[in-house]
Amino acid sequence: PAAMSAPIAEPSAPVIPAAVSAVDDNIDNELLEIFLEEAVDILGNVEHALSNWRASPEQNSNDIHELKRALHTLKGGSRMAGLMSIGELSHGMETALNAVEQGDLQADSNCFNLFDEVHDTLSAVIDQMNNHQPMSDISHLTARVTALVSGEPVPEVVVEETAMFDTLPVFTAEPAFAAQPTERATADVPMSARSSFGSATSTTGAEEP
Repeated sequence: PAAMSAPIAEPSAPVIPAAVSAVDDNIDNELLEIFLEEAVDILGNVEHALSNWRASPEQNSNDIHELKRALHTLKGGSRMAGLMSIGELSHGMETALNAVEQGDLQADSNCFNLFDEVHDTLSAVIDQMNNHQPMSDISHLTARVTALVSGEPVPEVVVEETAMFDTLPVFTAEPAFAAQPTERATADVPMSARSSFGSATSTTGAEEP
């Protein structure tokens, strides 16, 4: 008799690549699926606000406010899904924006270029996860943002020709910054339902770590 072929499995929730699990512990599949759906829209808002800010750097209050709201939502959603490296980078960006607001950091071309790189890299890793590919290590970018805020020299990076995404830089040396362990947020942004996750909270006042 002819051999029976195995049934084709139906697509399921996003598969977490092994490389992601090695970088971020305790990933929640259900919350990850919600986060990936919402992150595309959030990063679209980040791109729009950054473009407006570049065009009119003197009138930046509304743009910075929108950026902080979007990044706060991204930080809360990523932490609750277990994607702690995305949460750390989003938190670093919030810190940099606070420094700009307080006059401690000048929003020059180097600053804008790094902010754009953060947006592009976050978009790239979200695409990687949506396409079931290993997620790139983004700790080098968190280190660069941290160095920018602290006034230290921003580490130089080069692009590996064999990198999965040509736009993702790779350090030539060990990063100067090591992110501290962070408790998974439970109150940053409610994610029990899709509608609640999309509601960004205001970031006025003291910054949440």
